[in-house]
Amino acid sequence: MGRIGEAFAQALKQMLKEKKEPSIDTAAKHLGVTRQAFHAYLNGKLPRQDRLDKAMRMWKLKLDLKEHSYDWRDFGGSKQQKTSEWHQLSLFEALDTISGDDLQVNVKRTGRALRVNVVIELPA
Repeated sequence: MGRIGEAFAQALKQMLKEKKEPSIDTAAKHLGVTRQAFHAYLNGKLPRQDRLDKAMRMWKLKLDLKEHSYDWRDFGGSKQQKTSEWHQLSLFEALDTISGDDLQVNVKRTGRALRVNVVIELPA
């Protein structure tokens, strides 16, 4: 579980505690995900960028990381805003967002050797 995922989980738990949504079922429905997916987010799994943007803006969440803090205004916005502003993630921030769904490992035996192909998709 990455630091960003943990911060997102804390923000969601705080949102539920403050009763911005009556239940996990309702929150999941408003976000457009299953109850199981929402529970995964509560356990620290980071959603894809579009879901993260939607959740941050819909519930006006704030992510508190040790060295940085991001609130809902830092997420989403118009497509023109997104393309005109560049933000380069450090390698460690990018690696923090990787989940099992983003990792593909293929192993193939070629003669007496094993060929291992690893593909990591970093969310943009």
